[in-house]
Amino acid sequence: MKNFLNPNQCRYLASLICVLGAIFAFISKIKFGMNSIHPTFIIGILIIIAGFVFGFIKARCPHCNCLLSFSTKGDPKHYPNCGGKLEDDD
Repeated sequence: MKNFLNPNQCRYLASLICVLGAIFAFISKIKFGMNSIHPTFIIGILIIIAGFVFGFIKARCPHCNCLLSFSTKGDPKHYPNCGGKLEDDD
């Protein structure tokens, strides 16, 4: 079964999910106050956790199965751990 996202795209998507969850939680705290924990804040935290879980499961090297960094610096053409080539499916 072929994946529809390559590991770099999964890494970017995981980072995006985490950032969106943080924004959601931050807006919830601004709107509902800092003294109480509103359910929308908890939803934001759960979105962040979902982003991390997605990243840990999907953002892996297809050659050596090592976890890729969540840092989105650059777009490498080779995986940092094993040096395997990243094939572009485009």
